[in-house]
Amino acid sequence: MLKLVPALHEDPKSLYDKANLYFVKGCMDIAESLYHKVLNLSESGVKISPELKADILHNLGMISERRHNLRAAIKFYRQAVRNDKQHSMTWLFLAKVYLERYEKLGNKQDHQAGFRALNKAAEFKPEYPVIRILKERFSQEQ
Repeated sequence: MLKLVPALHEDPKSLYDKANLYFVKGCMDIAESLYHKVLNLSESGVKISPELKADILHNLGMISERRHNLRAAIKFYRQAVRNDKQHSMTWLFLAKVYLERYEKLGNKQDHQAGFRALNKAAEFKPEYPVIRILKERFSQEQ
């Protein structure tokens, strides 16, 4: 009986790099498909680093955000920081999405989650000017 297995020649890093090229070109569907392919390789036993997995999940969050699916974006960003707790850019993107959702819906929990994520981003990259800007912009609304 024929057994379907991932091709042995598929290097996760090469697939990731290829996905990034499509992402930069604006071909979100192809990039998304390739990112998921790398994640599927990982689930089938191919080793990928937590940092690479976090990068992939971060990029899937960005794709979801561009599609205005904030719930999916939050899910991917949260998965990314579970894989790499020091992924400062993901903490920043997560904060931005929570605070945008707070701005639209007025949910205090989103505001609190946004500030927690901002504080985590500041913990790892305090030099990011956007952290100060977001804190100033949303601090009056607490």
